[in-house]
Amino acid sequence: MNFQPARAEQWDMSQPRQGGEYHPEYDALRREYNDFRYFLPDALVEIDLASLQVLYANRMAEIVLGITAADVKGGLNGSALVAPEDVPRMLDILAGYINESRGANEPYTRTGKQEIHYVTMRRIDGSTFPGETQSSFVLDGHGVPVRMLSLIRDVSHRLDRE
Repeated sequence: MNFQPARAEQWDMSQPRQGGEYHPEYDALRREYNDFRYFLPDALVEIDLASLQVLYANRMAEIVLGITAADVKGGLNGSALVAPEDVPRMLDILAGYINESRGANEPYTRTGKQEIHYVTMRRIDGSTFPGETQSSFVLDGHGVPVRMLSLIRDVSHRLDRE
C-alpha cells in the first residue's frame, strides 16, 4: 500500500465540517452523537487512510488499548495498535478492500456482509491480547474511502473458556 506519512487533521464532530454552515439547532444532536460514539460498549477507533494516523478513540478504546486523547493528538499511528507480527496481514486485508477504489479514484463498493477479522492487538504499554475487528469506511464526496472506523473487541475471555 502507498500510504503517505503526513499527519492527518483530527475531525471534531462537535463542530460543523470546515466550509459547512453552522446550524445551532443541531447542537443537541451533535452532543448526542458524540456521546453515543464515546460511550459505545465496543472500542471504536477512527483512522485516516492516507496516513494511518488515529483520528479518534472512544472511551472503550482508551480502556482496552490504554490510549489517551493526548496519544491521539500526538500522532498515534494505527499500526501501533496491532502486534508487529500481524501488521503485514492486516495491511494486506486493508489493501484488498480499498486499493482499487483509491488507486483509480473510483467509488468504493461495500461488501454487503459482516466481516470480522481476528488479530493480536497491542496496547500502548506493549502488552497484547487476542482481538476481533470489524471495520467500515467513511467515503468522500466521490465515494472513495478516506477514513476507517474500526470496532475492536478483546476476546481473551472467550479463549479462557475453551
